[in-house]
Amino acid sequence: MLPFNPEFSLESEQVGAGRTLQAYEGEVSQEVEWAGQRGLRRAVAREDVARADALVRDAERVTLQAAAEAFYRAAAAQRQLDVATEVMELNLRLMDAAQRMREAGEVSRLEENLARVESGRAQARVMELRREAESAFLELRRILALPDDAALAVRVGASPPEPEGLDADSLTRVALERRPDLAGVAAEVEMNRSLLRLVNREALPNLRLSIPFDRLEGPGSEKIGVGVGLSIPLWNRNQGEADAVRAEVDRARRNREALEWRIRVEVLDALQRYRSATQEERMARRTVLEPVEESHPMLEEAYRAGKMDLPTVLLTRNALLDAELDYWNSWMERRLEWTRLQATVSAGLSQR
Repeated sequence: MLPFNPEFSLESEQVGAGRTLQAYEGEVSQEVEWAGQRGLRRAVAREDVARADALVRDAERVTLQAAAEAFYRAAAAQRQLDVATEVMELNLRLMDAAQRMREAGEVSRLEENLARVESGRAQARVMELRREAESAFLELRRILALPDDAALAVRVGASPPEPEGLDADSLTRVALERRPDLAGVAAEVEMNRSLLRLVNREALPNLRLSIPFDRLEGPGSEKIGVGVGLSIPLWNRNQGEADAVRAEVDRARRNREALEWRIRVEVLDALQRYRSATQEERMARRTVLEPVEESHPMLEEAYRAGKMDLPTVLLTRNALLDAELDYWNSWMERRLEWTRLQATVSAGLSQR
């Protein structure tokens, strides 16, 4: 876009009975930038578009991270609800068995009441976990911009990769290459540098090209010429604006350096947190989930066979339930940390 339009001026004198044109004087002129200002303005616009595009991509990165975290929270909440519901059904069967055994005189009234209490507690636990699951799914729908009553089914696919195959230096290089917020700050630096060059160039005087023409003495006296003008930058030399833009260049450059340093720290922190979360899940799976899954049916069989009394069965089952719920928390934390690592690096790291 050219900032200056052509100018046209005309002065004429009409005389005589017919008001014929006897004399006129006019000029067509155009102010011309000759020091590359138009190219610099286009460069500023391109870099501003690149900065805006980077901001959009960074918003996408943050939104995808939030959606992934909400998905894993909903998946963990659903799994915890399923586990609590299964235990509640076991407790209901135990309560029915205790009632029949009480009627047969095989257990005391106290043991029957204990079975009723634990059955009620199990039902209350299911109600609590159902509320938490509904809240998690509601948050997932909100992030996905779905109606509150939209049906959602969470299906977790492959597990995240083992952290032993992830290298901090490689992840840092990828993050510095791909993070859109860093690209946006870098585009702002280049935009301000181009703007500074533009401000300095705009202090230079523009050429003014003109074509004067006139007829002052009647027909046959027409004249046309060419004129060149140049303003003298004596009073307005654009120094204040140049200083302001120079300060913006320094600010943007320092922001980029600070963001680069923060990204390096974020990658190291995210990788370390993912390693810790993976170790916790491994330990919980080995020492908690596998024994718990094996113990649930054994408890009911042992009670029905008379090998364990009811208080022992109920106490053991509650401990197993708490342990399994804790495992699903560690399961969720590993996937949340994996999601944060991916967002920090701004790359879809491979899963297996």
